[in-house]
Amino acid sequence: MDEKPGDERQRLRCFLTRPVFRVEDTGGEPLDYEQIDLPNLPLLERAKEWGISVKAIPGNYQFYGYYSQDKKVIALATSEEKTFFHELAHAGHDIVKKGLKGGQDPLQEIVAELSAQALCKLVGRQQTDTMG
Repeated sequence: MDEKPGDERQRLRCFLTRPVFRVEDTGGEPLDYEQIDLPNLPLLERAKEWGISVKAIPGNYQFYGYYSQDKKVIALATSEEKTFFHELAHAGHDIVKKGLKGGQDPLQEIVAELSAQALCKLVGRQQTDTMG
């Protein structure tokens, strides 16, 4: 087909996959892969004292956990204590500083990593890679 000057054609070059909704924001029957069991985590009582619930979530390979300021919840996609300590450190920072910056603020991540290392030491764990 011959194109004339001024004719414009649109072409689909590729598809991208991008999450639109988090699993937590949807309804329906529980998914099989959601069923991870969290161990009896050290310092779990501290989170409860601060009014923070801790729950298991399905892993999505983008993160192992998060702390939600608005919902006062630590959500874990892994049973690793080091990730819980990292997120507990964010929660502690939120409580002490009365708020966190949104997203992955480098200073907050450094504080959470250092705090997670100290918490590992405090409970007798030897963790060297605590990225949460």
